[in-house]
Amino acid sequence: MDYILTNDPEQRTATYLALLAYHSNPERMYAVMSDRTASEEESMQFSLAQLEYFVEVAKAGSFTVAARRLRVVQPTLSSSIKQLERSLGYEILERIPRRGVRLTRRGRRFYDEASKLLKQSETLQRFVQGNKQTLTGTLRLGIYQPMSVFRTPQLIRAFHESHPDVIVDIQEGSQARLVELLNENKVDVVVSYTLIDFTQWETDTLASISPHAICSRQNPLAAQRTVSLERLAQEPLVLLDLPYTGAYYLGLFEAQEISPDVAYRIEGYETVRSMVAEDFGVSILSHRPQHNYTYVGSGVHVLELEGKHQELQVQLVRHQESVENQLVEAFTKVAHSVFFATS
Repeated sequence: MDYILTNDPEQRTATYLALLAYHSNPERMYAVMSDRTASEEESMQFSLAQLEYFVEVAKAGSFTVAARRLRVVQPTLSSSIKQLERSLGYEILERIPRRGVRLTRRGRRFYDEASKLLKQSETLQRFVQGNKQTLTGTLRLGIYQPMSVFRTPQLIRAFHESHPDVIVDIQEGSQARLVELLNENKVDVVVSYTLIDFTQWETDTLASISPHAICSRQNPLAAQRTVSLERLAQEPLVLLDLPYTGAYYLGLFEAQEISPDVAYRIEGYETVRSMVAEDFGVSILSHRPQHNYTYVGSGVHVLELEGKHQELQVQLVRHQESVENQLVEAFTKVAHSVFFATS
């Protein structure tokens, strides 16, 4: 293979990355040589570890966050990136005081090429290790906050049983926040309801969940197993009023042309359950705990809703380019098995 280099830093970088891919040796540092002079050999020298550091910082938008995910100290990370920029001859990250970092124009191009090379390195490692490969790295999981209390422990336990060496970085948030994290490439995979449009990404349906009602154990409705929305509307409603979620629950009434008496609008799932347990009203929820007790010690009574109502779909969402990511693929299989076992 011939080495043809120019004085243009970007062209030299592209050639260097091509050489790395050509030789396909992740443990080695390469030097691209122009006339094999020692000075230029020294100037274009960096490692796959530095590329991994750079890509993670670019994804996180922060040295602090990236250092935590990579389990290295921040000075080491900063020093590595500075050495990489010296080798390239130009800046690839713009430091923004109190806000983090973002890619420069050249940095964006370098990021794309470095990401491709790291994927090639992963492919080579899988080829060498075959079926004996142990997954490592960091999986960035975003999950809808009200759902997280039910599903996150199950998902992480099942995933670590199969892949104990993978670090899972968990970010909880509203559905709107999860969309932001996907747009900013700060998560690899998201688990959420379909109350918001995720169609621009790759999605898998994990489960369908029917709504149910709850009342206090002192409420006369506690003598029943089922209840109609019409009867429920005669009670004060404690509404779980998160963005999109509150509209979904109210939409169940609107579909039958019923106007509920909304007494309280609350964003905390457990707060809603505690208010109902203390007989401040009734509520409609989706996910069900394994018991009916609340933080205040009192319990709630669960009522099935009579008739057919719109179900909530639980979806796994990921970027198109993440579909072939081995960590995302492994988590997707685990998520399907967890929701299937508990549905």
